[in-house]
Amino acid sequence: PPVAPPPPPPPPSPPSQPSPPRSPPSTPPPPLPAPLLPGEGALAPLSCVATRLSHQQGCGRSNPWVECDLGESFRVAYVVVHNRNDDKALLLGTHELWLGGAADALGTRCASAAVPPDPHQAARIGHRCTGSGRFVTLRLPGEAR
Repeated sequence: PPVAPPPPPPPPSPPSQPSPPRSPPSTPPPPLPAPLLPGEGALAPLSCVATRLSHQQGCGRSNPWVECDLGESFRVAYVVVHNRNDDKALLLGTHELWLGGAADALGTRCASAAVPPDPHQAARIGHRCTGSGRFVTLRLPGEAR
């Protein structure tokens, strides 16, 4: 019996196209600075809760303050003040941030500023506040504040 001829070879594959150039990896924007840096470890934001907050009572006082006890000493890099978010936000006015190692002792001033003129920008105010301490104090300098 006759033998069938072998099938023809497959057509050559088209020349390989170079891969399209890769776009550079997208880099996310840098994160907001963490409010606090614990020891030498990774960034870990801390917040002050009402149970560790003390303040000076009453209106019209000279140099009123609010103090946050972090529970232990931390290396601090940045502090965010969460202010009112309404038309009264500007009442914060000129303010100072202090880092200290003992309650009711200011320690070292790390920031002094005034609130932005727009009340909506005054609702959350960030300050570079570099140093170490257990207590972060927000003080309103001046008479009858």
